[in-house]
Amino acid sequence: MYNLESLKINMNARVIHDDVQPVTIRLLLNSAEGPDFEKISAWLKENAGCEPVVGNSFGAMNMFRLQEAQMTCNHIPAAMALEDFDKCHQEDGAVSALIAQHKSQAFVSVVPELDLINSHKLGLLLALAYMECSDCAVMLFDNPKLAYTPEQFRNLALPKLADPDFLPIPLMVKVKAGTNEKGNWGYTMGLRQFGLRDLEVLNSQQPVEEIEAFLKDTAVYTLNGMIRLKKKNTLQYGEDGRTVTLGKRTGRFNEGETVMRVELDKVPEDA
Repeated sequence: MYNLESLKINMNARVIHDDVQPVTIRLLLNSAEGPDFEKISAWLKENAGCEPVVGNSFGAMNMFRLQEAQMTCNHIPAAMALEDFDKCHQEDGAVSALIAQHKSQAFVSVVPELDLINSHKLGLLLALAYMECSDCAVMLFDNPKLAYTPEQFRNLALPKLADPDFLPIPLMVKVKAGTNEKGNWGYTMGLRQFGLRDLEVLNSQQPVEEIEAFLKDTAVYTLNGMIRLKKKNTLQYGEDGRTVTLGKRTGRFNEGETVMRVELDKVPEDA
């Protein structure tokens, strides 16, 4: 049985933006058959302590309601081309093969009647139920580079989901850091699905592990308060809490997107 303390939903958290898009998680299935929706409901009751009401069914689409939140599960019996996802995972032969060989797809969507954080918690909860109640090959998030096999997702998620203080959102946001001949770098990928700008660090002399920790902390900070960082905003960095600046740039890692470039090595002139 799962311990899903961090996925407890605050049903009083109302929508804070008028233009939010539905939260959608895609699952690739090894079978052309859809899941048993009564089984999904039973899984949610056993593991998450909630019992959604199954509403209308339209062909392959089933609608759930959990108090005021509306969820849908839409099963597409035929395999669909996934060029963007497959391109991103060509180096990962196992995931790429699963993407290429899937037999059908399922889309788990949450209409954002709650705020974004709780809507994504609810979407992840429903996706977990779907994953455990069907022959799932891969769980895909909004960003093509975020793909998990059930085993990968369990290994990544289960140790964290039992912690009531853990925000499960980083499971949907990739944070990576490394080094090259120009210096150290790091980036987030996936914040845009929450209506926020991703972060990038380039050519830095700061330690890789500190860059990664800073980006993770900043991602959680912005998501917690749905804070939209802007050019010339400042953040605290390092043990000394020094101020660092933000600039708006075209993404190096997030190609074609506008990101917030963090200047970790530059001290503001008025500091």
